[in-house]
Amino acid sequence: MSDAEIITLSVMQEGRLGGSELSFHRMVKKDYQHLFPDLLSRSRYHRVQKSLHSKDLMGIQREILRLLMDRLRGSAAWPIVDSMPITIAESPRWRSARMSVWAAETGYSSSKRQFFLGFRLHALVSNSA
Repeated sequence: MSDAEIITLSVMQEGRLGGSELSFHRMVKKDYQHLFPDLLSRSRYHRVQKSLHSKDLMGIQREILRLLMDRLRGSAAWPIVDSMPITIAESPRWRSARMSVWAAETGYSSSKRQFFLGFRLHALVSNSA
């Protein structure tokens, strides 16, 4: 991979909210393989990215992000999506709980680090009027 490809992926990774480097690498491999046919293994990618950072080429990444933010700030609406679990029963009791609502499903709350029986509440907020 070229240095430009590594910097492009770094900009993509910085713009992505949350997630680990492993999940980012899996996403690039799955969805963007056609754009990055010479994608390095995750550990090799990390080493090259770290090497570029020590050469201060990541200053280029910061400048690209700054220019993108300046360009998008005036014209784009910034939607934010958030979700939270509405728990009927927590693990391990969810298997034996009597469901009063037939549509409840099992799920995992990463913020609480536990499985639950219930629903997910999703909220979409935007800065546009």
